[in-house]
Amino acid sequence: MCASGNRHGLVQPALCVGDCDFRMLPAEEYAASMAFPGTCRWRGSKRDRLRAAGNAVPCT
Repeated sequence: MCASGNRHGLVQPALCVGDCDFRMLPAEEYAASMAFPGTCRWRGSKRDRLRAAGNAVPCT
């Protein structure tokens, strides 16, 4: 890449797919991201709690 005058740039190497990580969030992290208080009690199985937190409407 050439730079001249006031035009300068940086080139970063492309990310490799192998460098990216992915993990599922537990229901408690979903709830925390939607501003539910930490004292909120969730009922049901792990799957039920995840569905309830994932379908919740965030506070405004």
